[in-house]
Amino acid sequence: MNRSNKNNVMSARERIEAFCEWFDLPIPDLMYEPDGDIRINETFFKWCDEEQPCIDWIATGDAKAMATAYRQKYQCDGSALSDFKKTVRKLDPIERDAIHMAVSLHLEGTAPLDQALEVAKNAIDEIRAKAA
Repeated sequence: MNRSNKNNVMSARERIEAFCEWFDLPIPDLMYEPDGDIRINETFFKWCDEEQPCIDWIATGDAKAMATAYRQKYQCDGSALSDFKKTVRKLDPIERDAIHMAVSLHLEGTAPLDQALEVAKNAIDEIRAKAA
């Protein structure tokens, strides 16, 4: 079974808008087909050269290329991710909840990640001080 586009529910226009939102980029003035698909032309290629999106995902909605690139990066050098996992495993459930809340606030757009994690760190420090 080919599952590449199983969860593709966004149009190319929506994927470009999401990409621009994620990376705080202006939405490009591109041409679209009536169904929302991107019109592949020189303007599109110029935007891709400048902003470096995953073209497979932008044009077709196929996230496999992004998942593959992520996986290859961390298979080759997963030390930072591995260190993060080791650190998180040392946290007790309440401390993990503080980290989870920080990431959730960031994903909801409520707080920048660095600020949310700083609040979580302060909460963890306070929990540990009370326990000591």
